[in-house]
Amino acid sequence: MGTKPKHRYGNFTSSNIWRLMTTGKDKSQFGKPALTYIQETRWERRLGRPINVTKDSSATLWGKLLEPMVNDLLPIEYRLISKTRFQHPDIENWSGMPDLITPDLVGDIKCPEPKAFMALLEIFESKDVAKLKDESPDYYWQLVSNGVLVNRDKAELIIFMPKEIRLPEVRTLCENSEDVEKMKRIYYASPESLALLPDECDISELNKFAFDIPAEDKEALKMKVIEANKLLNL
Repeated sequence: MGTKPKHRYGNFTSSNIWRLMTTGKDKSQFGKPALTYIQETRWERRLGRPINVTKDSSATLWGKLLEPMVNDLLPIEYRLISKTRFQHPDIENWSGMPDLITPDLVGDIKCPEPKAFMALLEIFESKDVAKLKDESPDYYWQLVSNGVLVNRDKAELIIFMPKEIRLPEVRTLCENSEDVEKMKRIYYASPESLALLPDECDISELNKFAFDIPAEDKEALKMKVIEANKLLNL
């Protein structure tokens, strides 16, 4: 299972690690987003806390709320582990929290707004891994990173948008949530303001895109983290 990071804060995490894969205009080692990320990680290390004040966005709350619903739709071999943090066994300051694993793959679940849902769905339908990497580098490199951390060579991205008929079920989840006060904004929201599929829509609520993680991308990411650590420890 997961291992505890050496430092609680100041780790390169799977959800943000795509920033390390950016390069400058001259194709130098790191681009501005990468250098900014390294600097922010160093600040977290010195502060001993996140540099941003945590505020649960509506999108974060929505995804957290729908997790039990998604779990009920997944095959039994899919094990949700979203609260487990994994640390790279050899490369320091590298951790991640994948949403799920099976004996064969690592996966992440997204419950995006309609615009992002449709953009991802078209990528899924194209079955084009390069397109996912190009158009959604944050999700792609998150999966690659988690694949490295849990030693899986296959990844799966799952997107979910419930149908409108599930609104009563959504509200019941709000009532039973540990964050009832935060979930009130969802509970009292109109159906039009929530990421719900019209009942008459022929698009599936749950969509998956599985792919083999290129070995060269795993190695490229490892090298980037190693180089980033050199700057982090200056």
